[in-house]
Amino acid sequence: MIIGFCLLWMESKEENVALTIIQRDNTLSIDESLLMFLSHNKPKKLVTTTIVPKDYICTQGDLALIDWIKEIPCEPRVEVVLIDDAFVERKWMECLFQPDAYLGDEVIDCYINLIKAQEHLKCRSGGRVHIENAFQFNFLKRDGDVETKTDELYPSKDMAQISSAERRVLLYLDHDMVFIPINIQEMHWYLAVINARNMEIQVLDSLGTSSGRNDLIDTIKGLQRQIDMVSQRKELKDHRWPDLRVASWPLRDIEMENAKQTDSSSCGLFLLNYIEYWTGDELSDNFTQDDMSHFRKKLAAILLSSDINKRKGCPLYKYDKEVDAGCSSDVQILDSPTNPKKRKLLCVSEENEVLMEDDDGPITQADLERMTWVRSFNPFKIEIYVKDLQNVLRVNLDMTLKCFDMVVRLLAIKESHMSKDEMIKDKKHYMDMRFWVLMPWKFNGCYTLFIIDHGKKHVTFIDFTPTQDWCKHMPYKRFAEAIIMVSKKYKIAYKKKRSGWSDDIFKWEHTIRMQRFFEGTL
Repeated sequence: MIIGFCLLWMESKEENVALTIIQRDNTLSIDESLLMFLSHNKPKKLVTTTIVPKDYICTQGDLALIDWIKEIPCEPRVEVVLIDDAFVERKWMECLFQPDAYLGDEVIDCYINLIKAQEHLKCRSGGRVHIENAFQFNFLKRDGDVETKTDELYPSKDMAQISSAERRVLLYLDHDMVFIPINIQEMHWYLAVINARNMEIQVLDSLGTSSGRNDLIDTIKGLQRQIDMVSQRKELKDHRWPDLRVASWPLRDIEMENAKQTDSSSCGLFLLNYIEYWTGDELSDNFTQDDMSHFRKKLAAILLSSDINKRKGCPLYKYDKEVDAGCSSDVQILDSPTNPKKRKLLCVSEENEVLMEDDDGPITQADLERMTWVRSFNPFKIEIYVKDLQNVLRVNLDMTLKCFDMVVRLLAIKESHMSKDEMIKDKKHYMDMRFWVLMPWKFNGCYTLFIIDHGKKHVTFIDFTPTQDWCKHMPYKRFAEAIIMVSKKYKIAYKKKRSGWSDDIFKWEHTIRMQRFFEGTL
C-alpha cells in the first residue's frame, strides 16, 4: 500500500512547487526529482560569490523539507544524510531544530565534507588548505600527553598506527594551512589554523580571546610528536613548511569583529563558517549572530538536499535488515570492493599492483585496502578496512582496536540471542576498548582481560603474554597500577548507576591466570 501527500511551498512569487512525500512499508521518501528545485549558495560555489543575509534564511521549500524530516521518528535509527564518510541520523538532526542545542560532531563533519567538495575552497589566498574532521583533534591531543611515551602510543611492531601517523604528517606538510576543529569538553567549538606561511597557530573563537588554550597546546604538542617520530624514520623534504618546529610557533587570537557569538549555543555554527570563509588573513564574507540563528535550520535543508548526500530523498531505515535477519545486530558486511558489477579489472602492474576502475576512475590496490568492508554503528561507529582484516591474519601484528571492538560487539550480540534462563544463569556485560580502564586493558602493546564478577566479588586477570622479567617475582605487580585506577573509576561509575554502592573492587579477591595462545589457536 502506498500513500502519497503533498507539502506546498513557494520558491518564488511566480512559481509554486510541491514536495511529494511517499509512505511505503512504514518508511517515508521524497520524489527525488522534486528536490532539484531546491538550491543553496552555501557552501560558497565560487570565489567571486558573496554570501548575503538571505542565504542563511530558509525558503518555503527548505521549511517544507524540514517538516518532512520531522515526520520521521527518531527511533528506530534512520540515516538521513551520508556525505562521503560522514553520516547523520534523524535523531542527530534535532540539534538543528532546537535553538539552544549544541551542534554534534556528526553534523559538523557532514558540512565540512560539503566544504571540501568545493574545489575553490581547497586553495585560498593564504595557500593550499587541508580541513580535518571533528575527531582528529582527539588523537592529536592524546599524543600531546607528555606523560605517555611515544613507544607506548606507537609500538614499533604496530606498523598500522605508525603508517597512519606518517600519512597524516605528510598530508599536513603538503598544505600551507591545516584547519583543525577544537572541541572543549563537548561544550565549545572553535577553529585552530596551522598557518605554515606565517609560522603561527591562528585561533578563530566565536567567544573571543580565552584565558587558556590548553586543549590546543596539547594538540600542537601531539602533532610535533608525530612529526618528530616520522622524521626519525624518513627524511622530510620537498614540503611546504618553512619550519618543522610547529610547537614553537606562537598562538594568535584573531579578532572576529562582528562575527562573534552572543548566545551560548552557536559556537558550532560559527566554526563551520570560519572554516568556509577564512583565507589565512581574513574572512572572505561577513556574518553575524543573527545570520547564525537563521543558519541553524538552514543547515538542515542544505545537508538533506545536497547532491552528494547519498541518502537524499531516501533515508536508510537501519532496522529493515535487522528485522529480516531476525537479530538485533547492525553489523553490516558491505558489498565487496571488487564486486565485478561495479568495477572492472584494468591491468596488473609489474609490482603486482592490481589496478581497477569504477565510475569515479581508477582504483589501486592501496585504494582497495582503505575501502570499508565491515561496518557497525551501535552504540558507536566502527568501520573495518581491508587492510585491518589482512593484519588480523598476520601473526606478527597486533589486532587493531576497531577489529577488537567489533569482535566484542559480535560476542555481545550472540549472547543477546540466548534464552532468558541462560542469560540469567550466566549474565555478562561486555566492554570494548573505549572503556580500556576497565576491561580489556592494553599495556605496552599487549592485551589483558579483566573479568569483574559481582556475584562472587572476584576479579580475574587473564594474561596472554609471557611474564616480563621485572615482575616475575610478583606477577600481580604488573596489574597493580591498573587495578588501583580501575577500582577508583569503577566505584565512581557504579555510584551513579546504583545509589548506595560502596564496594571497592580493589579489596575483592584477585586471581591471575596465565593463558597462552599459539599459532593456529584461538
